[in-house]
Amino acid sequence: MNQRQAVLKDVTSYVRRGLFWLLVIAIALYTMAPFYYAISISFRTNAQVLVEARYVPEQLSLVNFQNLFTDDAFMRTLFNSSVVSTVSVIFALVVGSFAAYALGRVQFKGRMVIMYLVLAMTMFPQISILSGLFAIVNDLDIYYVKDASGKTCGSSQSWDDTVEYVTIQAGYTPGTWTVRVIAFSLPSSPQYFGLAAHPILVASNLSISASAPTSVAPGDYFHYHQYVSNSGYTAGGSYVRLYVPDGFTVLGVRIYTEDGHSHWYNASQIYHPSGSNFWRVAVGETLAYYPRHVRWYIRANPDISGGTYSFWNNAYWREGGNLYGTDTGYTYITVPKIYLPLILKNY
Repeated sequence: MNQRQAVLKDVTSYVRRGLFWLLVIAIALYTMAPFYYAISISFRTNAQVLVEARYVPEQLSLVNFQNLFTDDAFMRTLFNSSVVSTVSVIFALVVGSFAAYALGRVQFKGRMVIMYLVLAMTMFPQISILSGLFAIVNDLDIYYVKDASGKTCGSSQSWDDTVEYVTIQAGYTPGTWTVRVIAFSLPSSPQYFGLAAHPILVASNLSISASAPTSVAPGDYFHYHQYVSNSGYTAGGSYVRLYVPDGFTVLGVRIYTEDGHSHWYNASQIYHPSGSNFWRVAVGETLAYYPRHVRWYIRANPDISGGTYSFWNNAYWREGGNLYGTDTGYTYITVPKIYLPLILKNY
């Protein structure tokens, strides 16, 4: 083999090795991508996740970890899982070691049959039973729901649907509720299963607060802030209304979203019936425990009279075809009276 062939062989070997490692890296990236995305989501707020999918978070947030490790129910579950897994591993190691020694060293009748059975059980991946599990879970229906006191609250209202839901009215005892589901597809139908459900979702419950300067002068521009909070689950169609008394001009409004973005609407884009003092703007979904901030841009007219003016705030939302509303009363802004000097002259 001459020198040229040797060099060519080395180059070919390097190229093959490089292609092999590129393939390994590509497979590794493909395999690790879901894990990376899950970790990336954990550093984003719920609002950021719902807005758009991003592989790199704009702002890292530890709020999910704070909520997780301050939840007593999660910490208790984590402790129980740790105890069960530790005991299970120790028990499996002790028993498995004796069994492995017996199968490997001791000659007894039926030894090969047992080894082949163990081998056969490991040949089938757990995902192979996924279709059967899906068929069972897809056929589950909520048989009843009981509150913490044991009182029955309702049953499934979506029979034969993959997603089950139960409408729970007010007046039941909070705490850990029991959900019992029924499976019609199993051989001895029906069969009942007990599940512990926690937490229980509550209906949307919006509240609104406002802040504004206590005093403005004629011709001044100022911001009027409204904050809409929700102590229940997500309110889909939410609106805020502001009563603006005569003497003031609304120039626009800016709505802030939970992901840090905002949307500006000028006065011509805001719903304002002709001759009315009410201004209404849609704020979209109001997530639980993520307040919506609405900032109005208003001007006191130059010819406004001095006095105290009342602004009224209202938030309302639609749920299940019904309209619900709440208000925070009045916010008062004072316009000082201007006194012109009186000059007397003698003639």
